[in-house]
Amino acid sequence: MTSRIQRLIELSVSFALTSGLLAVAAFYQPEVAPPPISQPAQVPTDRYYGITTAQDHTWVVGDGGKVLHSIDGGESWAVQRGYGHPDLQAVAAWDARQIIAVGNDNQIIRSEDGGQNWLSVRDVPKSQWNNKLLQIHLDASGTAWAVGAGGAILRSADFGKRWEAMVEMEDITWHGVSSCDHGQQLMVVGEFGQILSSNDAGATWATVPSATDITLTAVGLDSACQGLAVGLQGTVLRRLDSRWQPFQPPGMHDAAASVHWFAVATTNKRWWIAGEHGVLMQIDLPESSAGLAQIHRLETGSGAAWFTDMEVTHGKLMVVGDAIVDATPDIPSLISRR
Repeated sequence: MTSRIQRLIELSVSFALTSGLLAVAAFYQPEVAPPPISQPAQVPTDRYYGITTAQDHTWVVGDGGKVLHSIDGGESWAVQRGYGHPDLQAVAAWDARQIIAVGNDNQIIRSEDGGQNWLSVRDVPKSQWNNKLLQIHLDASGTAWAVGAGGAILRSADFGKRWEAMVEMEDITWHGVSSCDHGQQLMVVGEFGQILSSNDAGATWATVPSATDITLTAVGLDSACQGLAVGLQGTVLRRLDSRWQPFQPPGMHDAAASVHWFAVATTNKRWWIAGEHGVLMQIDLPESSAGLAQIHRLETGSGAAWFTDMEVTHGKLMVVGDAIVDATPDIPSLISRR
């Protein structure tokens, strides 16, 4: 009898323990960390707005505040800053470590270690109308210039740490900025064909006749302070002898009919302009207005809908927009879509 009672007690204890463990198991689920998913640096939905190069390093910025970095001329890319931020519209670099990028809501971010870490700049001047920085430019003195909506023309002389407004904010959008003469001469272009110029490194500004009332989207100046400004509806202006005038060499009108231009770049008297429909034009300008310009349309072959910025690096022209592509000057075709 005693052994039977003891056996029943043992069974009861065992049942109680089992029931307790089952109850705990019903409410406890062990956390299993999933293996990390490898994400490609680029995806088909990426959109890129700015590109810069310095000392064999290349950076591209775009949607969601994403930053890509390459050390081999765009053959491969690494993500330095992921999605989840306001869009970045433009980027510039003093060297392989000091980088600056600007974008929506007048955000400015900078890096002092080649893009491994990014710092947000505080106290950026803003307007009461709209705030969106669209372009950044480093002049020959190392001063940084950023322009955009709300009449923003901003300057920084300390690698982007502090910024000041150089003109009174107004309800206008400036799209492009460039400089020459070691940073003494500056040109800013924007809505309704408006052009501002400064001959004293931005201390004072004056309105310049532009020969168009169509919005200008980008401007470039060479070492001789000659240049091109481009805009909507196929608008191209040439600056020659301190005057802006319409520029429409033979054959260009048909090739660029109804194209909105968004970017201009130059090196060694050779110019490129790019815009909608993946159109990229190479232009060799003559010394005088009487000479004929040499025009070549570079076929993208990439199905790109638009290009917004470009940079000459590693002996080729890299262009960004709804894709990253590169071209070799003098060869009328793009090599590949990156």
